[in-house]
Amino acid sequence: MLVYKYSYENDPTHNNLKGYVKFTLSVDTFHLNGIQTECYYKDYRQAYNSEIPYENTSIFYHILAARLIFLVIFEHVVFSVVAIMHWIPDVPTIVQEKIDAENLIIQRALWESLPESSLNY
Repeated sequence: MLVYKYSYENDPTHNNLKGYVKFTLSVDTFHLNGIQTECYYKDYRQAYNSEIPYENTSIFYHILAARLIFLVIFEHVVFSVVAIMHWIPDVPTIVQEKIDAENLIIQRALWESLPESSLNY
């Protein structure tokens, strides 16, 4: 919709989407009981009576490029947010210092509780 709104719409203010539905539809003809009818379907293809019928139009590739650009930008935003989140510590510094101090106390207590014979290699 944004590709139509900013590239193909004739309204300079970009406030309405008049003609958007017809913009998104391709046309084909069918013969039913001797009556030729046109059928509109959702796609960006050349008309049945063009030089290369049913091939993708330039609009299709324009929209495809816009989708790919959006995908790459979104992916980079997600990776950036994840990278920023990795800079934020999971445990606050004060709490981590207390945990390290307690581990040191526990380690000293364990070493002091070992019998002398186990310390001789």
